[in-house]
Amino acid sequence: MSAVRPRRRTRTARELAEELDVTPRTIRKYAAEPRADYEQRAKHRRRTVVTLRLQGLSYKQIAEQTGDSASTVAHLLHAARRHGEMPDIDGRTRQGRATIQGSP
Repeated sequence: MSAVRPRRRTRTARELAEELDVTPRTIRKYAAEPRADYEQRAKHRRRTVVTLRLQGLSYKQIAEQTGDSASTVAHLLHAARRHGEMPDIDGRTRQGRATIQGSP
């Protein structure tokens, strides 16, 4: 299971702008991923990592399956917890658990 990612850039906006005789800002504007697409892709990546973690896989095993590094897996799991997307053992989200316990 590999994540869908946009192609990596091989040249900087400045290099491409010089070649095309436009400003770097113009290049960045046209190359930008729409925010909604980015957020959807990010949420999908977090969901994939959470699902694999709940299946009992280690960070290293998840990294091997997704093509990410173990530190990226840790970052994605942390982000999932922050967004209330990481369920506890009983199925509640961490966000819901904090509310139940009266934490801010």
